[in-house]
Amino acid sequence: MSTTAAGMDLILNHVYRNTALTTPTTIYAGLLSAVTDKEAGTVTEFTTGTYGGYARQAVAFGAPAAALGGRQIASTGAVTFPAKSNAGAVTVVAIGLYDALTVGVLYDVILLSAFDPIEVSVDTAGITSNDIVSPAHGLVLDDQVRFETVPGASSVPAGLAENTTYWVITTGLTADAFRVSATQGGAAIDITGVGRAQLQKVVPITVNQNDQPTFAVGEIKLLKD
Repeated sequence: MSTTAAGMDLILNHVYRNTALTTPTTIYAGLLSAVTDKEAGTVTEFTTGTYGGYARQAVAFGAPAAALGGRQIASTGAVTFPAKSNAGAVTVVAIGLYDALTVGVLYDVILLSAFDPIEVSVDTAGITSNDIVSPAHGLVLDDQVRFETVPGASSVPAGLAENTTYWVITTGLTADAFRVSATQGGAAIDITGVGRAQLQKVVPITVNQNDQPTFAVGEIKLLKD
């Protein structure tokens, strides 16, 4: 999950610069087919043309609680989107949290995943082997993953990029290390620099005609460290 620059600026200005902030009466969840730049809020949300009957849905959150070394809020009720009325299938990769039923400010982007983010690293040996290390990472062949800069680091290891989906490949895959490709089953990305990153596994969902995507209680959650 990631707060957009627009959302973070509103919060920082309000708390630290005494800038007025009108808090949203309702937060709305939207379905995203692509996330080009999470921080910039550059995303592709479905429309009624791509997803017949589509509309954002209200979502309520419980009080913050400790989780994974930070603070987390989670949805208190199930969130159900309208059934897709038109033919064909679409793929949902993330949820966007907005302050309005239409248009509005995009506050956060939550990549679809049932897995908590993990920290990974590349050492000097990894520059030669293209291995990314994380003990007991739990990833398997063809998992889709994205990398983000961790606090205190200037960037992800050179050769990898933020806002990019990679596939885990079979070459070099062990319990504690893995390699990624820009395409499913492709060649390993050439990693040229050491460093750390946060990895988020992405588990897209397919929505066919008449499907009605539903997210259970607690499934939409935001973690801040």
